Amino acid sequence: MHSRAAKPGNIRPASNEAWELFRGSATWRLGLTITFLLHLVCLILPGAVRSWNGVPLKLYMLEGTGFLFGAVALIGLVQLMIHHISRSISSHQPRVPEVADYTFLSLVCVATISGLATALLYRWDRRGASAR
Repeated sequence: MHSRAAKPGNIRPASNEAWELFRGSATWRLGLTITFLLHLVCLILPGAVRSWNGVPLKLYMLEGTGFLFGAVALIGLVQLMIHHISRSISSHQPRVPEVADYTFLSLVCVATISGLATALLYRWDRRGASAR
């Protein structure tokens, strides 16, 4: 007994379907891309970010921009999850692989919410150390 996903000819349509699902909206892609790039710059150039944060206005601008695009990513993620759930409800076929999709989307949601909560609750001073 062979399943549909086991056939080599069905791999491309399945991967196209997964790409369409997880590609999401422009909101999701924009928020995720900008948030990723901001984190990457902070990891690659910590000295430049530390000197940038020496001016309070620049610090608040960086933190505000990061929080804004993190919130945009969260909105896009929620849209993606709603789309995925509505697609699952309308399907009449049992879809066991969707458990992995829900797990992945839930973990990304928890990571996004915890990142936003950290940015909101823990303020940073100009030297990059926690103010608390």
